Amino acid sequence: MADKFHRKPFDEGTLVKLELLKLYIKSWLPVFIEKKEIFWKDIYIYDFFAGSGMDTKGLFGSPLIILNELRNYCQKISERNIKVNILINEIEKDKVKVLNERIQDFFEECRTRKSFDCCKDCQTNNKCPFNFQITSKDFKELFQEIYPTIKATSNLPRFMFIDQFGIKQVTHTIFKQLTDLSRTDFLFFISSSFVRRFAELEEFKKYLKVNKTEFDSSQPEHCHRIILKYYQDQISSKLYFLAPFSIKKSANIYGLIFGSNNPLGLEKFLDAAWSLDKNTGEANFNIDNDRIIKTQQLSLFPEDNVIKKVDVFEKNLIEWLKNDYRSNVEIYLFTLANGMQKKHTKEVLKKNESRIIVESDMQIKKGSYYLEYNPKKLIKIKCNE
Repeated sequence: MADKFHRKPFDEGTLVKLELLKLYIKSWLPVFIEKKEIFWKDIYIYDFFAGSGMDTKGLFGSPLIILNELRNYCQKISERNIKVNILINEIEKDKVKVLNERIQDFFEECRTRKSFDCCKDCQTNNKCPFNFQITSKDFKELFQEIYPTIKATSNLPRFMFIDQFGIKQVTHTIFKQLTDLSRTDFLFFISSSFVRRFAELEEFKKYLKVNKTEFDSSQPEHCHRIILKYYQDQISSKLYFLAPFSIKKSANIYGLIFGSNNPLGLEKFLDAAWSLDKNTGEANFNIDNDRIIKTQQLSLFPEDNVIKKVDVFEKNLIEWLKNDYRSNVEIYLFTLANGMQKKHTKEVLKKNESRIIVESDMQIKKGSYYLEYNPKKLIKIKCNE
């Protein structure tokens, strides 16, 4: 959510959200900065609900997390003649004043501390590779103001963090505009429990037309999955990648929705999510109430008969591979579509190695399965009964 309570320490849910942002930015930046061939001279990052920059304990909020990760690439950005354009927006004027001071303090620390080797070029040439702008505008107005320019240059790398409070900002129109962009990854926050609770109210229907019957009253903790499906249905006609991360705060469920038109973006997000949640890669709590089942014998208690997400994926993957030969590209996309990492698929294939048939013009080392989005290097895999 927006930094509504900047005079308090961040709560556990906010810390999880910020950690996920940090992990994704950390893996997103080198894709565009360290690539062997650079086809762009500008990279854009947007933080539309920036808050005041940090909490009362001095922990960084989203704008300073982004800047801190960028600092690690300061030297390389300068060497490669790339300009990173950062737009930070916060509508509340009092927070903007504090935020501006904290950002200035951040850059001053960069300039004065010799321990920051990454900033030596900036110190020597008095030239920073960051083009920084702070605005204080309504999100929807600002987004529509800059969208034509973004659309006209949609081939440039962009990341948008939309930490809205509630559900009102990322409307159906804005979501469509986001998913129409060709090289923009986004991450937005949404109050999923509120949608489940008030879905039938006309006020909510203006923003999200989710039928209340779609929510399972016996599993309120799954409400963010329903929200994800709602957004997936909006883009069912095109190849686009979405993923959720549920965040529990007290009795309420909030969540993040990640979007990218590139499977590599989704892969990076899932890697970040699984590093925070080793069981499902999608929550800061036990979303499936997993009680690991390793035998065919069921418990007398239904709540014990829950299969782990990884176990379900293994079963589905093997069944899918029985039907026909699948290329490494198809398997890679199947993996991501199920919210899994490449390592999970490789583990399943390795475990079932005696049943796996591989066809390829390339010489493949036994037990090696190359899963990547590369149609030029095709490997076909099938699984025997």
